[in-house]
Formats: sequence, C-alpha cells, structure tokens
Amino acid sequence: MSDTPLKILMLASEVSPFVKTGGAADVVSELARALKGLGHDVRVALPRYRVIPTDGSPRVIESFAVQLNGLSENVSVIQGQLDSDVPVYFIDNPRLFDRDGIYMYPDDAERFLLFSRAALDMLPHLNWQPDIVHVNNWQTAIIPNWLKTLYVGNPFFQNIASVYTIHNLSYFGSFGQRILEIAGLAQFGFIAHPDISTEINRELNFMARGILFADAINTVSPTYAKEIQTPEFGEGLDPILRTRAARIRGISNGIDYTQANPATDALLASTYDVEHLDARAPNKRALQQRADLEESDAPLIGMISRLNDDKGLDLVMQVVEPILLLGAQFVIMGAGEDKYQDALKALEEKFQRRVRFFQTFDERLRRQIVAGADLVLMPSRVEPGGTTQLLAMRYGCVPVVHRVGGLSDSVQNFNARTQTGTGFTFDRAEQFGLYGALVRALEAYARKEEWRALQERGMRADFSWTHSAQEYVAMYKFAAEEKSKVVEREAALAREIQRTEQIMENLPERIKGLAELVYNLWWCWNFDATALLERIDHLLWEDSGHNPVQVMRRVAPDRLQQLANTPDFLEHYDRVWQDFTTYMDPDVTWFDARFPYAADHSVAYFSAEFGIHESLPIYSGGLGVLSGDHVKEASDMGIPLVGIGFLYPQGYFRQEIDAQGNQIARYDKLDFSQAPALAAKDRDGKDIIVGVDLPERTIYAKVYQIQVGRVALYLMDTNLEMNAEQDRVLTARLYGGDHEIRIMQEIVLGIGGVRVLRALGLHPNAFHMNEGHSAFLVLELTRELVEKGMLFDDAMKEVAEHSIFTTHTPVPAGNDAFGDPLMDKYFGAFYPKLGISREKFLAVAHDNGLFSMTVLGMRFSDQRNGVSKLHGEVARKMWAHIFNTEAEETPIGYITNGVHTATWLAPERIKFYDEVLETDWYERLDEPGIWTPLRDASDEKMWAIQKARKTALFEFSRGVWTRQLKRLNASAEAIERAQHALDPDALTIGFARRFATYKRATLFLHDPERMKKILNHAERPVQIIFAGKAHPADAPGQSFIRAVYQATLEAELEGKIVFLEDYGMDDARMLVAGVDVWLNNPRRPMEASGTSGEKAALNGVLNFSILDGWWAEGYNEKNGWEIGDPTKEYASDAEQDAADAQSFYDTLEKEIIPLYYERDQDNIPHAWLARSKESIATLAPVYSTRRMLSEYCAYYLRAMAAGELGAKLVKETME
Repeated sequence: MSDTPLKILMLASEVSPFVKTGGAADVVSELARALKGLGHDVRVALPRYRVIPTDGSPRVIESFAVQLNGLSENVSVIQGQLDSDVPVYFIDNPRLFDRDGIYMYPDDAERFLLFSRAALDMLPHLNWQPDIVHVNNWQTAIIPNWLKTLYVGNPFFQNIASVYTIHNLSYFGSFGQRILEIAGLAQFGFIAHPDISTEINRELNFMARGILFADAINTVSPTYAKEIQTPEFGEGLDPILRTRAARIRGISNGIDYTQANPATDALLASTYDVEHLDARAPNKRALQQRADLEESDAPLIGMISRLNDDKGLDLVMQVVEPILLLGAQFVIMGAGEDKYQDALKALEEKFQRRVRFFQTFDERLRRQIVAGADLVLMPSRVEPGGTTQLLAMRYGCVPVVHRVGGLSDSVQNFNARTQTGTGFTFDRAEQFGLYGALVRALEAYARKEEWRALQERGMRADFSWTHSAQEYVAMYKFAAEEKSKVVEREAALAREIQRTEQIMENLPERIKGLAELVYNLWWCWNFDATALLERIDHLLWEDSGHNPVQVMRRVAPDRLQQLANTPDFLEHYDRVWQDFTTYMDPDVTWFDARFPYAADHSVAYFSAEFGIHESLPIYSGGLGVLSGDHVKEASDMGIPLVGIGFLYPQGYFRQEIDAQGNQIARYDKLDFSQAPALAAKDRDGKDIIVGVDLPERTIYAKVYQIQVGRVALYLMDTNLEMNAEQDRVLTARLYGGDHEIRIMQEIVLGIGGVRVLRALGLHPNAFHMNEGHSAFLVLELTRELVEKGMLFDDAMKEVAEHSIFTTHTPVPAGNDAFGDPLMDKYFGAFYPKLGISREKFLAVAHDNGLFSMTVLGMRFSDQRNGVSKLHGEVARKMWAHIFNTEAEETPIGYITNGVHTATWLAPERIKFYDEVLETDWYERLDEPGIWTPLRDASDEKMWAIQKARKTALFEFSRGVWTRQLKRLNASAEAIERAQHALDPDALTIGFARRFATYKRATLFLHDPERMKKILNHAERPVQIIFAGKAHPADAPGQSFIRAVYQATLEAELEGKIVFLEDYGMDDARMLVAGVDVWLNNPRRPMEASGTSGEKAALNGVLNFSILDGWWAEGYNEKNGWEIGDPTKEYASDAEQDAADAQSFYDTLEKEIIPLYYERDQDNIPHAWLARSKESIATLAPVYSTRRMLSEYCAYYLRAMAAGELGAKLVKETME
C-alpha cells in the first residue's frame, strides 16, 4: 500500500476549533489537515458537547443503539467540517455530553467508553471502512483492545489497524471493576504486565490498554518516546512500554504555518516576516501596553503555561527576582495551583510595571506574547512535545527551555563560538541551570546582531506539519502492515489447515485411511506403520523430520495415485490398517479385563512436557520422554487417561555447536497446519478457549488435541490476539523465563488444565501430577468444591483422595518454589475463594520460607511416589519434616520408571523377539518368565542384529557430523574424515542425556592420557559417541559440552570421540540400539531414576553405570557393570570424582574391553552376548512402562474409588 491513499479515522475527546482544553486538540486538527493535504481520506470524530454549535449540520445517522455491558444507549451522528476539507463526526448523546463542561465528571469513564464504542459502531452505518483508527489520549485508548477482543470476529473490522498517540503519559485514565464491566471486558479481566505495580494492575488503565494492544504507538517527540520507557518518566507503565518498544515511535508535533504566520496574522499589532524583522518591534510595544509594563528595550520574557511543578513553576519562582533585577520584564499567562497564582500576584505587586500575570488562557494573547516577547520560558520537568516553543520560534521569540522531551528535539542550544542554535537549553531541572540559561540569553540579547541571527534561525526552521504528517503516514503503513501480518498469518494458517484437510479428503479412495493414520501418533511406535509412511516418499520423510502430515502435504498427487495402484504397497497398507483399526477398537483391553467396574472413570495426567516423537518437538529431555512413554503405554493398556499440557509453538530449542564447541540455541516455530494437532472442539463444534486469572487480568489459551493411540492429549497455547503481547508468548517456549514467567506458566498449566477438562465436559476421578509444575491444579479443584459449599479442610481432604503426585527431583533446589510476594501477587484474589486466610493459604505449601510446588502437590495428594527405590528413600528423608515423621515412616512410596518397549526397541529386535519368544510376548512383556527363551537364542543372530544396528548408527552419526562440519565451513579434508569416522569393529560406548553438571559428562577425561591409551589401543580400540543439550541458562552444563567437543578436535582423539549436535528422540533411538555399552556416571544419589539405560538394556546394550536411580536396583553383577563404590562416602566432590574415574578406567580396561574382544573362530563374542541376554531377560520386563503403569493403576483405582465408586471398588482394588 506504498502509494495508495489511506483512509484514516482520527478519534479524540477534543479537536480545535470546536473544543479545546490543551494542545492535543490543536495536534489532532492540524495533523488531520496536513494528512488531507497529502491526499489521504481523513475523517475526525469527537463527542458533541454543549459548547459545539451544530445548528444546520446534517444528522447523517439518525439514531442507533450502542451496547455497553448489556445496556443499550442510543446515539446519533451529526456531520460537520474541519475547514472545508475534512469531515467531522459529532457523536451525540445528550445524557452524557450535553453539559456545561468537558471533563471532570464522575462518569467520565462511561462517557468516553460510549463515545469510543459509538465511533466504531457508526462505521458500518456510514459504509466507510478505514484502514487506520487513530486514537488519542486515555479517553479513546480502549479501542485497540476492543478491536482485538470484542470486534475480533466481525469481518468489517478484521483489517482495521489501530494507532495510539500518547500526548502525555501522566493522564492515563484509571478506573475500577465496574468500568471494566461497562467496557464489556470483564470476561477478559484486567490486563497488565507482571512488572507493573499492584495498584495499576488492579485497575482498568485505559492508557495501558492502548499501549498493549495498538498495532503502533507514538508519542509527540522522539526524546519523549525514549524517556517514557524509563522509570523516571514512565509513570509506572515503563515495563509495558519497553515490552512494546519495537512498535513505539516519537513524532514531533508541528504547527500549521497557514494559521501561525506572523506575516498574515490578523491578531498582531504589526505583521512581519524573517526578512523584515524590524516590523516586529510594534508588537513588543503593544504587549507592554496591554500588560501595563514600561515601554523600553528591556529584554521581555514571556511564559505561557499551566501553573504547576511539572511545568517548572517552582524553579521560575526561585530565579525570577534575580533576573528581574538584571533589568528584564516578565509576562506570564496561565492558571493552575493556587500557591503559584498567589505567588505571581504578589510578584506582580512587588514589581509593578515590570511583571504582569494574566490568569487565563487566551489564544489572541498567546499570539501577542510570542510576537512581542524577546524570550519565551519553558522550564518543564516533563514536556512530551510542546508547541509553544515552535510557535515562538516561528514568531521570532527565542525559547529558553529545559532539555527534555519535545523541547530537546526542537530547540538547539545557542553556541556563541560557532554562531549556531535556535535557543537556550539547560540539562538539569534545578534553579542554577535555569538561571544560567537565562543569564546567557540576556547576554546574547545585548549583542544585537547575534540576537537577530538567532531569531532568524528559529524563524527559518521548518516545524510545519508536512514532515511530521509524512512520519505519521509511515507509522500508519507500519501499523497496517503489522495488522495485515496478523490477519494474513491467521488466514494463511486457516488456508493451510484447510489445504491439509483437502489433501486428506482427496486421497485415493483405496488408501483413504492414511488421513486418519497420520493424525494418530500410534504409527510412531509401530515400526510397520512407520515403514509404510516412509514408503510414501523416503526423501520427504527424511527432509520433514519424519513428519507424515508434512509428507502428505508435499508429496505429488500422482505419487499417491501410483501408490494406490501398487500391489505390494497396498498389501502393506492393508496390513497396517488392519492392525490400527484392531488396536483402536479392541475386544477387550488390559484395563478392561482387570477393572471392568472402573470403565466409566478416568485419569487426568498433567505434565509440563510430552515427548511423543521428534516430529512434535515439545519436550526437553527425560521428563517429557517419560510422559510420552506413559501415555503410549496407557494407550496400549487401555487405561482411560487424558493428558494435559502445553503445545509450545517454539518448543524446546534446536541445538547447534560452533567451531569452539559453544552451544547455540535456535528456536523454530511449530506450523500447526503441518503438525498432528487439531483444534479441540466443544459440544457445539466451537474451538475451546479457556481463561485463567492472573493478577487482575485473564489470560486465554486455545486448546489443541493430539491423538496418541487411544489416548487424547489436550495441549494449551496462549498465542492469541485477545491476550496482551507478553501473555501471548507465555507458552511459546519450554522452560523459558524467570520465576515470574514460571509461576504464570504453572498457573495456566494447573488451573487452566482443569478448566480445559471442564470445557471438554470431562470429569476425571483421578488427577496425576507428573512433577510439581502442575500442582496448582489442586487449588482449582479445591475452589470448585468450596464454591459448592464445602469447607476448605474437607475440600482439601476430598481433593487429596483423588490426587497422585510423582516427584522426580532428588535435591531440594530442583523443586519449583515461589516467594510470598509472588504468591501474594498471583493468588491474592484466589485464596479468598478458598474461604481461608492468607496465612493458612501460604502454610499449606510453605517450606523454608517459600511456597513449594512439591509440598503443595504432596499435601494435596494421598498417594505420592518417587521414581526409583533409591529415590524413594531420598525423597522420604528430604520431605520427612513436611509430614513430621521419621524418614522411614514418611508416606512417599516409589514406582521405578520404565520405558515404552515398542518405541525404543529396534525393529530388527522386535522381529527377533517375535521368532524367539511366545507369540503374545508383547501383551505379557512385564512377565519375567516370558523372556526366558531368549537365553537360548542364537548368538549368531543376536550378533548380526547388533552389527546391523551399529552400522545404521554409524551412518546416521556420520551424516549428522558431516552436516555440522559443512555448516561450520570445515575443510574438505575434515569432512572427508567425518564421512569415514567410527570403526565398526571397535567397542563403542554411548553417552547421551541432558548435560547437567551432576551427570558428569567429562568424567572420562579425568585422566586424559590414560583415556587416550584406552581409545587408541592398536588391537582393542574403543570409541565414544556423545549427544545432549544443556539448558540455555546453564552455563556450567554448556562448559561440559564445550570440553567434550574440544576433545573431539584433538589429533589423537579425532574420530575416536564424536559429539552429535541437536540430540532428540531420533538420535536416542539410534544410539540406544547401536552402541555396545551405555555409559551413565551421575553423582550419586542425584539421578532420581534415569531411563536411557533401560532403553539400551531392552536392545541388548550393556549398562556401565554408577549405582544410582534405576540401576541401583536393576544391576545383578551379571547384566552390566557398576562404577564406583555406593557404600563409600567422600569428603568432597573432587574426591568422589577421582575415585569414580579410577573405577571407570579400571573396569573398562580389566573387564569390559577384554570381554568384548573375546571371540571365537567366527569372531562372535559369546560371553559378551551371554551377558547381553542376561541384561535383556532381567531388565526388559521390569523396567518397562507396562510394569510401571500396572503399579500406577493401583494408585489410579484408589483415587477413582474415593467417593463415587464406593467400598466395593476399594475392596476389589486392594485384592
């Protein structure tokens, strides 16, 4: 729209010449004229006050109803003109506007809400659709908020952008709850920013709404635009102004040179211009006469101002007498605080015929002052724009100003040496600065030639509206582009979603089931289904990150038609489709067979992250992958479970490693049109959007459904236009932000998650909190019961009976906890709804002076568990003080984590197990006896599978490493070496996990020379593959990555140590199935469970680990190796590191390496494979999610039994 004339509606509470109380009225009218002069269609609207004569003006809209809080108010619209070019619409409502005054009425908020609403609602009646609605000051600042909430679904307003001008931040219009209701915004709550003061947060701040929701914002000078983003000038709103800094501009006010022209001004005693300055002298005499001052050539100082401290009147009163004693005269016009009016009257009396005070505002006198005075004084502490200094320079009156706001931008300080400048400025708002500036001005006045040149420079400066109007046009275009981006983004997403739907609808009839299959992540743990999807187009499959929705969008229709006519593909498709439909509609499930009496009950499983598959990157590590495995197993077992979490449009970061080994975090936005996520619908088919109260505001989250087999995940996303900008990104990234961001995320997850269930019409009987992130859900459940009439203590007991809490953290510092100020801020309005005092509310989860999410979850849950036997012991010790028990009596059990077998078992091994084990082994995989036949399985086949998986891993690793080196512009030689790295015959160790320091990834480098000898042994070489991410804020963890990576660059270690960047679930599947040994060396007892070693064991990979977490109970001396002595205590971490490193080296050299290289004549390591079989047989059944979920089912059934199922279910569950 670069050259297209814009349609602009300007809204203001006052517009010259119709009504004026301040400079904003002039700005609006003069800008409108200037914009019209640039060829734009500009129209202005304001209320029709009693002082505005409209006789004879047409009533273009006779009457229409405006809705405010469900009440109807009739208004009409009268059309007038600004000059003859700009239409002006007067919004007429006698009840609210036919009054003697303009402002200062008790119902001002209601008055200007009606005006603002009517100004929008009149547009369809006028059949005129502006591109821009330009609102001014607080009175119309609510409009940008309305356009993104109340009007968001109205096609007429869809493309209208909003611009908000702040004329003075001090007047922001702040009102209470009732005005929020009248505005129709009560459903959205108060909108603010977490860094805004509580006082502002608890009010409807009109100006804050304009700042938060406008597509573009400006102030009336560039300097003021910067000032208001600081605490000194920000009036408490500076945090949101800094948040919106990219949308804020400073555009200096102009003056209308056709109106303000000393050569034609009829109000003057004598007209003049810059070429005829001598003709200005009569105006000084005229002013002296009107002010009853002595007629002389004494320097005459004028001032036109409101009389208050902001305008610097206190400074003026401190310096005026010394300046008068230097021979100056003083004329001041204005009104304001009584103390200054009285002081000026006294000054006038003391300095008769030297001082004159006009207690008024009069435009004629204003012109006479700037035309007759030699200097104009503006010592304002705050001056957003200012026009008096512009008018003064235009009329040859030299300004003396405090260098602030618009004064700084328009007045250049006089430099006697260079003879430059247009006035006199001072930097600090104190009396000595003002006095010094005035003295310099009086000295310059005495040098007549310098003075005249100074006047001429001011008169020649261009402060017309033409340049400023062009800047406004540029801002309008920016706003329109920003608005169009939002509209286009939403439209594009809708189009792309529709396109995806169309592609699915148009699939060849013979393979129509693919449309359903790609939207159910069941395929990701069914290797035959995965293989089918890959067959559609292998290159697209790899390029899309194994995303079948994206493949279906990108594949050529001809290819799909070809597949629909390919017999072997159709055979494959039919097999998979049969498996899928049978799975989704079984005759009976594991859960149904065991608990038929619980068929109508369900479990809600809350987690901050879900790791289902690499194509849906909304997980960061072990916790998320465990959650993903949990819901997959629940699906396999038929457990009636729903998952609640966040969708995270930017997910967790994508990791890049630079040439020095530094981790770089990249964030990619998830394209919902290409993800297996669909908008969740309510019973009426509408998108589900839930609201959650934050401090004096409501944040909204849209709900998406992801189908994981038989289990539905409902994930929230707050990136909605109806939210303020900082709230839209609340769920953008996983584990981002500070404590305040974290508490807001966890409020939305817990409280919002419960409301998601209610919106879906779901009422689970059991609530499982996977870690403390979601623990606020218990408060929402309690609130619901208290609202129904239950006392808090009884409600807490009821909620606890239905709740399960799983803790994963073995150290107190790892548990989320918030200080009382944050809890007061975010729950000050919530705990009264629980019917309890602040003290009792805080006490329910207080621990060491903080409100602990873990304590909250445990106190509101009757069933609590750690995630391994050792972790259960640690947790009981850690939290004994909460329950006032001895450690062994602390009511925290344990359920050791497991892994989802079908997800992590290599396809070759699944086929092998199908051959060796009983046909129903997968349904019975948690039975230890089912694995016994594996002990007698063929070593040759086992070894062939291991070699095949190793080859696949090495090809994968070389590809990752090569792409990384190419990105880093490595040499051709280095890339060539990478493509041949890793020896397929060498013992290969894998280490892949989060790079937290307690996991000690660098322990292998404790003795670098010894490690080099081990890795470079000529006959028994060893190599290590590393992968993993450190949290972007974890600098020590990132230093471990850097240390490992730099080791890969050493000449003696290149190719012996490999670091794979951007570790994800696809890397994990390759690694746990392809290495020979799985290394894990955390600092005991900091590993709560760990599951990567369980995945490796499932694939016959042998664990070499500290006896911590799951390995402390899984190790039997025959199924892997231990590192260190678990019975020994150490004086320091360094001592423990040294001892564990020694154990690592010794075991590797003396046991692991010899066993691996012990081969028969066919080069098969039988003893190694015997240990591998032992590992599978003893670990695969026990450390599976099948066993894990069967144990959790006891918890779930107890929770379901509370209340509704009754004593019978309790009895049968216990049996």
